[in-house]
Amino acid sequence: MKAELKRGQHISLQTDRVILVPGPEEEQRVVQRIYEMFVNEGRPEREIAEILNAKGHLTDLDRPWTRATVHQVLTNEKYVGNNVFNKVSFKLKQRRVVNLRDMWIRADGAYQAIVDEAMFLRAREIVDARSRLFG
Repeated sequence: MKAELKRGQHISLQTDRVILVPGPEEEQRVVQRIYEMFVNEGRPEREIAEILNAKGHLTDLDRPWTRATVHQVLTNEKYVGNNVFNKVSFKLKQRRVVNLRDMWIRADGAYQAIVDEAMFLRAREIVDARSRLFG
């Protein structure tokens, strides 16, 4: 290993490779707690954000939690070890287009999971059911 990349840093040579690893244990515990509160306790994202902020937890960008940042954690497959891309497409000087889920490109098991897949899938079911209800 050459060095650990910090936020915003990039590899220097085209031949360099990046190995993705889970973040600090405290951050992993916060992510796992978010899933527990959402799936097992039935708490909405806004309430989870309020709980995390009250306990002094900050996001990876050192910002307070919001409903949106909690929602991003609950819907991002990286927490089960999957690398997913092609979620959004755009051409120069045109608007970004959100691609349908079946157009996404997925590498399952690309790195170590920190959330159980069954827990992630249950969270997705809850999010999807709610979006159909309110959509």
